[in-house]
Amino acid sequence: ANYCLNSELHAGNTIEINGKNGMLAGGYACAAMNISAFYVGNDAGTVTKIKLGSYDSFIAEMSQLAERMEIVDNELLLLKNACYDFQRKYSVEQRNSNPVYLKLIDAIYTKEMESGKLHKRRLELESDKKKSDRAKVVVKGTVFPGTIMDINGAIWNAGFVRNVSVKNTAGRISVYSNI
Repeated sequence: ANYCLNSELHAGNTIEINGKNGMLAGGYACAAMNISAFYVGNDAGTVTKIKLGSYDSFIAEMSQLAERMEIVDNELLLLKNACYDFQRKYSVEQRNSNPVYLKLIDAIYTKEMESGKLHKRRLELESDKKKSDRAKVVVKGTVFPGTIMDINGAIWNAGFVRNVSVKNTAGRISVYSNI
C-alpha cells in the first residue's frame, strides 16, 4: 500500500508501506517479521500501534506444551514400569498371550509417538522464536510521537526520530540509524 490511515493490518510475515510518502498512521499493524514504511504516525500524534513477532503466542503455547509433555512423560513412565513388572513376573509365552500386556505395549507405543510429536513441536516453536527474534521495523522517513511498538514483548513509546530500524535486542528495544 502507499498509505494506511487508522487501519487494522495483520500479516503472516511482512507489511510494506511503499512509495515516496508511504505512511502508516493510526490503527494497528501486526506482522511476524518486518514492517517497513516511510512515515509511522503523524504530526497530530495519532496513536499508532505496531506489534512484531509472536512473543505472547509463543509463551502460551510453550507453557501448554511443557505441561502436556510432563503428563505424557509421567504416563509413559507408569506404563513402562507396569510392562517391566510383567516381564519380571511372567515368561515370554505367558506375556505374549496376556491381553493386558499387549494393551500395555500398544499404549507405550502410542505414548512414545505422542511424546515424539510434542518434542518435534517444541523444536519447531523454538525455531520460529529464533526467526522472530530478527523481527524489525524499518522507517526511512519519520517516526512520530504517539507510535507504540511491541517487538517480541519489548515495548517502545516512540519519540520523534528519523531514518531508523527498531528491533528487540535481548528483551530491550534497540533503535539503529539506517545508513
